[in-house]
Amino acid sequence: MRLFEIQKATQCLNETPSFTELTGRDGLAYQVWKNPTKQEFRNAIKHGSSTDGLRGLLTGTDLYIWQSINLLHADFERDTTILGVRIALRSDEVRVNDETIDQPEHFPWIFTKDVFDMDIEARRTIVAAWLLSNDRLNRLYANGFKVTWYS
Repeated sequence: MRLFEIQKATQCLNETPSFTELTGRDGLAYQVWKNPTKQEFRNAIKHGSSTDGLRGLLTGTDLYIWQSINLLHADFERDTTILGVRIALRSDEVRVNDETIDQPEHFPWIFTKDVFDMDIEARRTIVAAWLLSNDRLNRLYANGFKVTWYS
């Protein structure tokens, strides 16, 4: 693998205005982008740039993205007071945190009806359908993506 292929996926966003800069648990500053659409970013995700630590928070209207193993979703939410679905972006998949199905009351833009009687798999189906139809994610994954889960 060539050195230029190992760069972080977000490196192509260096000249793109960021939403904010937050400090990670390692004391370093990390850029956060709101609703990135730059073609180079889509290409970086899809074609070999490192997606290690590529995290996102998806609200009913916006997608926030940063790349750090030291700036956790909880840190982002605490520092910005923005709450949303915690996701990890990979080259062909979006990994979503299980808390989305464990705490549906925190995600009224996804669960529009009472879901407390639904089993976990039915909730996962609702969340996956919402993610797969999300315009912001579909702009990043023009050829589609799969949804997986993590705790």
